[in-house]
Amino acid sequence: MSGLKEMNDRELVERLLKNDQKAWEYVLLTIVMRIARQRKYSEMVARARYEPEDVVGEVYADLAGEDFAKLRTFEFRGSFDGWLRTVVLSAVQRILRKNNRESLVDPNDST
Repeated sequence: MSGLKEMNDRELVERLLKNDQKAWEYVLLTIVMRIARQRKYSEMVARARYEPEDVVGEVYADLAGEDFAKLRTFEFRGSFDGWLRTVVLSAVQRILRKNNRESLVDPNDST
């Protein structure tokens, strides 16, 4: 994966769009995991009883879903890492909303 670190954003995104496994592993397990483990995000998801790995799963589903529709919106106006931060924040917010909905459901309600 070390060669991926030196790759520019265009090359990396191109490889992701080709569903290159090594590129996905690098982005998800190195970049996204690093962001998801930052204190501000990890504490938010921990309070909802989730882990940074859950955020990584959400990010992958977001980026790869619908034939990479979200990934295709990256316009190379800033760094890919910076753009991924917004995707991680969106994933964290979805996890928190999902947790809030789940906590509103009464497990003892038989209706």
